Amino acid sequence: LQFLYLIGVERSGEVGVVAPMMMPSAAFARQVAFVVVLYAVQGIPAGFCDNFLPLVVYEEYTSVAGVGLVGTLCAPWTLRFFFAPFIDVYGSPRFGKYKSWIVPLTAVMLAACACAGLAGGFDGEQITRLCFAILLFTFATGVEDCAVDGYAMKLLAISKRRVGSTRLLAVLNSAQVVGFKFGHLYAGVPVWWVYREYGWGAVWAFLAAPICCVLITALLVTEPDDAGRPAQPEAANARATAADALKRLTESPELRALLAFALAYKVPEKVAMAMYKPFLVDSGAAPEQVGAWLGTCGTVGSTAGSLLSALIVDRVGVRPAVRLTLLVRCLLFAASFVLPAGPVSVACQGLGSGIVTPAVFAYFMEAVECLPNPVTSYCLLQSGDDVSRFIGYGVAGYAAEALGYPAVFALACLLMGLPLTLVDRPRSAAAKAA
Repeated sequence: LQFLYLIGVERSGEVGVVAPMMMPSAAFARQVAFVVVLYAVQGIPAGFCDNFLPLVVYEEYTSVAGVGLVGTLCAPWTLRFFFAPFIDVYGSPRFGKYKSWIVPLTAVMLAACACAGLAGGFDGEQITRLCFAILLFTFATGVEDCAVDGYAMKLLAISKRRVGSTRLLAVLNSAQVVGFKFGHLYAGVPVWWVYREYGWGAVWAFLAAPICCVLITALLVTEPDDAGRPAQPEAANARATAADALKRLTESPELRALLAFALAYKVPEKVAMAMYKPFLVDSGAAPEQVGAWLGTCGTVGSTAGSLLSALIVDRVGVRPAVRLTLLVRCLLFAASFVLPAGPVSVACQGLGSGIVTPAVFAYFMEAVECLPNPVTSYCLLQSGDDVSRFIGYGVAGYAAEALGYPAVFALACLLMGLPLTLVDRPRSAAAKAA
């Protein structure tokens, strides 16, 4: 309902002129809806590897080491930044620059689902084939995520030329986060029920169903023309690599601050959330009860925060929204540590985590849309979230053992305020760098 509100399609009376705060047309709204669905598909492999696969491996082998190694099957997703330069450079203008990546990669995802379903589970000789199929599944999804980001930034550029507001920026980044969470949830609890009732092959048929629908939709959707968009560099100069994007992002103090912000803003949050789960158990809650709280109250709070973030961006603008949501996150996490350990405190953390991400992603997208290689630059900034996860989880346990839970939580709340010093930069910094 919120997306329907944000992408209203009313026009002004003059033909061909769009009302200042209205989206361009119903056709354009359908393009935004298509992006929402694409982002939902991106969450399916993550939900499968996070919520389902580790428990199946532990059930089959009773091996904690095996559960840890399952995380490596998602490695292609975390390395998607290295594939982004190819999407910045190559693509068919006639078929659609980003659609020419989205369609074949979605087909590869379906092929990986078929291979994994035929592998028959973690049984002896089949395990190698199954692991290869899962790696192919996450690889295709990771590369497609870069193409979907490019598609979203094209819609943003068109919207700014025709509307000139931040409304679509709010919608796209809220769609990215909420859609991803929906796909993550789809590949969690429902997959367990399918597995128990119908077996391994049915699991992959269940995962393939929405992907097949997206493939059909992608074939029918026409990618919008980016006529009027700022000219891109010649092909010989546009062969951007990860090193080229990193160099461009460090050319000016403003963009260096942006890169530092991307690497730092999530670390204290990940430290707090990593240690809050064992804290709940040590406080007397049963592990299954903690899982239920996280799966219900945490998810609802996080989703509500993401939707609220879109409204804040739309009302106050991108940079003020980032500062406001960072401050709200500090307060919500502090409240979660003061309140009695339970569903309310878990919901506070979910709300605090969810309210920041869409505003920050809008901040990243706005900063890099004028750069010659926007997809590569945007994926580099998003990779800061992956890096912060490893850093936060890596130091959290040692910090809790040395300082105790209260000190770690207090330190995390203080550090959550530091990224505020990196946000207040001139809006034209990215354009100047370009």
